[in-house]
Amino acid sequence: MNALRQCRFLNTRAVHQAAALTKKLEAHGGIVIEHPLIAIDMPADFSPVRQALHLLEHYQWLIFTSVNSIRFFFQLLKDEGVDLTLLENMKFAAVGGQTAAALEKKGYRAAVVPKAFAAEHLADELVNVIKSGERVLFPRSSLARNVVVAGLERVGIEVDAPVIYETVYDVSGAERLNRLLKAGTLDVILFTSPSAVHSFFQQVSASVWENSRHSLRVAVIGAITARALTDYRVDDVIVAEQHTLDGLIDTLISEREMLRVASEFKRGRNNDSE
Repeated sequence: MNALRQCRFLNTRAVHQAAALTKKLEAHGGIVIEHPLIAIDMPADFSPVRQALHLLEHYQWLIFTSVNSIRFFFQLLKDEGVDLTLLENMKFAAVGGQTAAALEKKGYRAAVVPKAFAAEHLADELVNVIKSGERVLFPRSSLARNVVVAGLERVGIEVDAPVIYETVYDVSGAERLNRLLKAGTLDVILFTSPSAVHSFFQQVSASVWENSRHSLRVAVIGAITARALTDYRVDDVIVAEQHTLDGLIDTLISEREMLRVASEFKRGRNNDSE
C-alpha cells in the first residue's frame, strides 16, 4: 500500500474533516501536512432555520448537499426537541455519495441522488419527481450556490432554504501557508471545495504562488472545485473521476508515476541546493 510513497500532500480541509483524508493518503504511503483553509460554524442568526424546524410537518422534501448540513440539521433537531417521527413520511434528496451515506447513518435513505455530484443535476432530477403542492426544505451553507433554489422555483416549486451553518475562510495560518509554499517541499495541494480554493488565493501572495506553482500539482474532488481554480488561471488540475474522497485517492494513485517522478526530482534538486 505504498502507491503514493514519499509524495507530500497539503490537505486543506476543515479541522473536523481533515483526518479522514489524511488517513487515506497515509495508508498509501503519502506524507500529509494538514492546513485548514475554511472553518465551519453555527450561523449568526438561527431564527429562520429554527422556524423551519418547528414547521417540519409542512414540508414533504428535505434536500442535503453536504455532510455538514446533515450534521448541523440533526443536532439542531435534538437541541430544539423536534419530534423525529415528523421525518418518517418525508422524502430526501442528496448531492454526492458521502452525503447520502451520512444520511443513511442517521437512518434515512435518499430517494434522489444524482449520478453527477453537482447541485445543477439535483435540481434537474427533482423537478421531475416533486409533485404539485409539495414543499421543500433545503438547509444550506452560507456559501451554497443558488442553483437548486433557482432551478426549483423556476417551475413553481416552493423552497425554503435557511442557512444552517456558516462557511468562513480560515486565514489564521496565512504566514505558515506562504512558508510552506516557499519551502518548495510540497508535491500536491488538495482542494475539496470551491471555498477552500478562494481562501487559498486570498492568503497566498502573488509572488509566492508564481514562484511555486510550476513545481506543484493541484488535485480536486470534483468539477465545481476545478471550475473555481480557473478564476485564478489554474487549468492543469487532477480531478477525481468519482467525486468522493476514495475517488480522489484512486485518481491520485492512477497518476502516481507522474507524481513519483516529480517528487523524486524535487527531492534531488533540493538536496543539490543544500
